[in-house]
Amino acid sequence: MEMEKFIASLSLSLIVTTLAVIEFRNLRYSAYAYLTQSVIMCILIFTFAQKNPHLYSWVVVALVTKVIIIPYLLLKYIKKTTEVEVKPLI
Repeated sequence: MEMEKFIASLSLSLIVTTLAVIEFRNLRYSAYAYLTQSVIMCILIFTFAQKNPHLYSWVVVALVTKVIIIPYLLLKYIKKTTEVEVKPLI
C-alpha cells in the first residue's frame, strides 16, 4: 500500500514537471524542469526495478542520457543564445 502511494506520487510529479517544461517561458527554466523530470523518471524506473532486476540497466541508460548528456547540451546551447526570447503569438 505504501509503495503504491509512492508510485502514484512519482507519477503525479512526472505530470507536473511535464507541464512545467511546456509552460515555462524561459528556456533555462524549461531545461531545469526537464532535468527534474528525468530524475523523477529514473527514480520511478528504479522503484520498478526492485521487482524486475533487468530494469536496472534502463536506470543507468536513462541516468546517463536524460539526466547528464541532454541537459548538459541543452544548457550549453542555451548559453550561446540571446537572452531575449520570441514571445508566442497566441
